[in-house]
Amino acid sequence: MPKPLYKIEILDKAVSTTRYTITDGALSIKTRMGFNNDSGFFELVLPKKFGHSTYKYNDIVVGDRVKVWYGYSTSDLTGDPDFMGKVLQSGGRSGQYAIIKGKSNSEILSRRIKSRTVWSDTHADDIATTVASDLSLGTSLIATDTTYVDITEDTETYADILHKLSDHWYDAGNQVKKDYYVTVNNDLYWQSRPYRTSGVETLTYGEDYTGYSFVKDGTNIKNALAVYGALTPFNSQDENVYGRKYPADGDDWTYGAVWTGVSGTATTNDTSPKVGSTCTRLENSSSPYNVYAYVTLPVIVHVEGINGYSVLEFYGRRHDTGEGYIRLFAPNGSHYFEMNHVSFSDSNDVWKFHRYSLGKNNEYDADSNPEGWTSFGEPSWEELSYINVECDTTSGGSYVDIDGLCFNFGRWRYAPLSDATSISSYDECDHVIVDDNLKSDADCEKRAQTILFQTKDPVNRLDPILLGNKNIVLGDRLTITIAPENISEQYYYVTAVEHNFDGTNWRTIPTLVNTVNTRRVPTITDNEAIST
Repeated sequence: MPKPLYKIEILDKAVSTTRYTITDGALSIKTRMGFNNDSGFFELVLPKKFGHSTYKYNDIVVGDRVKVWYGYSTSDLTGDPDFMGKVLQSGGRSGQYAIIKGKSNSEILSRRIKSRTVWSDTHADDIATTVASDLSLGTSLIATDTTYVDITEDTETYADILHKLSDHWYDAGNQVKKDYYVTVNNDLYWQSRPYRTSGVETLTYGEDYTGYSFVKDGTNIKNALAVYGALTPFNSQDENVYGRKYPADGDDWTYGAVWTGVSGTATTNDTSPKVGSTCTRLENSSSPYNVYAYVTLPVIVHVEGINGYSVLEFYGRRHDTGEGYIRLFAPNGSHYFEMNHVSFSDSNDVWKFHRYSLGKNNEYDADSNPEGWTSFGEPSWEELSYINVECDTTSGGSYVDIDGLCFNFGRWRYAPLSDATSISSYDECDHVIVDDNLKSDADCEKRAQTILFQTKDPVNRLDPILLGNKNIVLGDRLTITIAPENISEQYYYVTAVEHNFDGTNWRTIPTLVNTVNTRRVPTITDNEAIST
């Protein structure tokens, strides 16, 4: 095997001139290029006075650029470098060594922030191109992907934007699954895995390498998910401002069949409803003509917490004047909250919008909140089980109509979502996500489907230790055989490439995973676990 060679160029950022070209004397060179959240790094350890009478490398400053080539012949040290990055630390040790550290070109993705932007029904590759253009990166390595994507970002890093984009679930048949990083030529790479399948290495343990780290990782299995999004800012009376409703369409409880009439009847009526095609009509043809009916809630409703709703709302319409009551049984008729003097409509046969805030802070207080909810018994805002409507009418032909009855201003959500096969194999592993960037139930569903798809199965990671090899490239699909781990001619995918030179030997240590479905790479070392 020929002696390994290297070349390091350190460039002055300000004038783009080369400060140093180093081909000998380096004590240690370590570089790493990685996909996605593995932004890559470098560390150089150089002698301060190697072959010189004066100290060197003390003029290197934060922001300088570093290029590194590896090879076995001088021709390997020309053309595009194997690594390029930015100096973030420069110092020394005991006057003997210069230690220079930094990150790869991908550091710009986490360093720069984009102001609020909303993409609606936008091709995925158009968003990737926008990212590249904003950062003055090349676009030749952006794959064509015309999946329609809805993404809202609110003052986030470009790395966060690419993370959202590159794991976007449109539907079961259309998923954006891309890896990304910034190349040595300052192009934005945005491609599906694998990128190369021909001309790549086939690695067999005992023949091509003798050392490795391997892990079958189930620590991140998640197979039963609930995803919660944002809380819409509350508006007291504007019916056009709304959040997550329960029921979700805001209208499932305004059909006569879900009501129980105690005094009078509750029927479905289609006379000029406000929401949907029908409303609920409450009427009593018998003296004293009062109406009293209730809806039994399908589940106990909470006001506080992640599942809570902060508002009760509905549209009311009366055939004549008069007031009534809204009662929330919590949990039964002996313990309830009451909103009295409810004027269902301001004019006969005209719909009126009602919105009432819920919770402890909205209870009746003679001084601070005389129009709040009055409590009877010992009701609980965590045990709402019935909605009761009661009012007096003046004659047998009078009625009260209710439409659009619902709770409002909860968090957007999608729950539960699970995978029975994964649960059977690995036991139930619950996971709850709360992300204020998710602005609809549909956004939450896409996030849930994406995370479940990625995390329902274990991920295998392999880091073989090879003699220096320039033909291991990010995105390669390699065929792997490791008899001790019962791996025989299985596909693994390169997600990072690390080169180490210790002054004599050059080693290449790629990071491989056995799936195309996740951007997450299992950790092997304690340092990796801490950094991620």
